[in-house]
Amino acid sequence: MIRIEVTGGQLLPEDISRENWAGMMTDIQLFQPAIDNICSALNLRKSAGPAAGHPGSSAVFVIDDLDVIKLYPPIFAADYAIELAAYERLNGQGEEIPVLFAAGTYKDRIDWPFLVFQFCPGVPIRDVYPRLASADRIRLAGQVGEVLKSVYQTAVIPVWPFKPWQGFVMQRGHECPAELREDTPLPPDLVSRIEAFLKEILPDLLHEQTHLLNADLTDDHILITQENGSWDLEAIIDWGDAQIGQPLYEWIAAWFGFCRMDAPMFRALMAAATPRQAFDVPFKRKLLACTFLHRFGPLIIQERWQAAPPPAELTLSSLAAWLWPGIME
Repeated sequence: MIRIEVTGGQLLPEDISRENWAGMMTDIQLFQPAIDNICSALNLRKSAGPAAGHPGSSAVFVIDDLDVIKLYPPIFAADYAIELAAYERLNGQGEEIPVLFAAGTYKDRIDWPFLVFQFCPGVPIRDVYPRLASADRIRLAGQVGEVLKSVYQTAVIPVWPFKPWQGFVMQRGHECPAELREDTPLPPDLVSRIEAFLKEILPDLLHEQTHLLNADLTDDHILITQENGSWDLEAIIDWGDAQIGQPLYEWIAAWFGFCRMDAPMFRALMAAATPRQAFDVPFKRKLLACTFLHRFGPLIIQERWQAAPPPAELTLSSLAAWLWPGIME
C-alpha cells in the first residue's frame, strides 16, 4: 500500500461542520482540484469526470469505474483512522473486500485524510431489495455470512484506534438509558426495566472472544451484481465504523439494515458467519441487550417506532418481539 502526501491549492473549505458538510460532500466542482491532484500524484487514469458516491459521512468519488477516492473531513478524521486500520488487517482477505492501495493526506488549508480503493462494480442491495426473491435474499445473506466468517478469523489486537470491547460495553451501559429516555418514545417505566436488564446481563457480554467487526452492515454497504438472472455478492464496503467486539454487536445493523428484519435472511446470515451459534434464550437476551447498547440503538428504536408503532401495552418481552419479529417471538 502506498503512503503519500499531496499538496493542494488552498481551495477546499476550512470551516467544516456537521451542518454544512452535507451540502458539500457530493459537490464535484468543489473537490475537482483535489481529485485531479490526487490522481496525478498516484498516476491514476482519469479519462472522464468523477462521479460522486452515495452521500454518507465522507466525500466519495468514483474515477472511470476503476478507482474510488474517499476524502474525510476533519470532523470525521477518526473514521479515517479506523477504516485504515481495518483495511490494513483485511487487505487480501478476499475478493469481496475492496482493495486499498493508497492512504495519505491532502494538504490544503486544512489536512484532509484520504484513502484510494479499487472500484467494485454492483449496486447497493437497497436499490433492488424490493425486487429480490426470497431465495435471492437468503443466498446473498449466506454469501455475506461467509465473508464475515473469514473476517472473524482475522487476528486482531484491541489497540488504537479501536476501543477495547469491555470499555465500550461499560460506557454504553452507562450512556444508553439516558439516551433511551431522551431520544425515544419508550415509556419511562420500561426504560427503567431496560436499565435493570442491562445491569443484569452486562457481565455476560464482557468476557467472550472478540473479533474485528464491520459494525455497520446496512443495505447501502452491500454491493451486489446480477448475472443470468441471479444476484450475487460483489463487495462489502465502508469499514469506517469497524470495531473490536462480539459478533452479537454485528447483528444489530445487519438485522435492521442489510436484512430489513427478514427473519429467514437473518438466520442464513448467522448460520454462515457463526455456524456454532444457537438461537437459544441466553443468545436472544444478549442480542436484545446489544440492540439497546448499540451506538445507533436509540435511533433504530425511534425509526422503528415511526414506521410501525409497537403494541400499546409494552413489556420487555413484547418490546423484544416488536424489535425482532420472527426471531424473538
